[in-house]
Amino acid sequence: MQPIITPVETISQKFTRIIHSIEGDDITINSLLLELQKRSFGGVFLLLAVVSIIPAINTITGLMIVVVGIQMALQYPAPYIFSSLRKRTVQKETLEQAFKVISRVLEKTERHAKPRLTYIFKPFLLSVLGIAIAALAIFITLPIPFTNFLPIVCITILSIGLLEKDGLWVLVGLGFTLLTMIICVVIIVVLLQSLTLF
Repeated sequence: MQPIITPVETISQKFTRIIHSIEGDDITINSLLLELQKRSFGGVFLLLAVVSIIPAINTITGLMIVVVGIQMALQYPAPYIFSSLRKRTVQKETLEQAFKVISRVLEKTERHAKPRLTYIFKPFLLSVLGIAIAALAIFITLPIPFTNFLPIVCITILSIGLLEKDGLWVLVGLGFTLLTMIICVVIIVVLLQSLTLF
């Protein structure tokens, strides 16, 4: 008799289950973290990236990612989020819409993610990742069109790489991060130049 193999719940499936299980109209960020059961840096980054899709709170979540990114760069053993920020609430309907936007990227990334090139996960690289994610999050906080979504996609890819210990996805994410930063800086420069003309 062959043993019954229970399929492992993917991160996107877990997000879907958490959203459907929300009782009431909203949920706190702290409750989402507890439900996700990922108090690692990768889990916190991923959750905050998904929530950052929501325009009303992207500045707050972006700042939270900056803080956690700096903590990772400084090699904190675990992420710490201030209680005042953890108590922030997110509406269930808004969270569902945010997840739909990022779900395709999340599903495609996690489908191909697996432990590989694990030797690159050294303290130095983790510090570099923390700095890169913090820099990406700064663009998320800005009220400038087209500078939010690409950084969120980058952070999602890097988060999956961290969670799955997939060095290849981390390297892909870093490459995409460099490209995204160039694009965002160009957008900001063009907007500033156009403002000076008026």
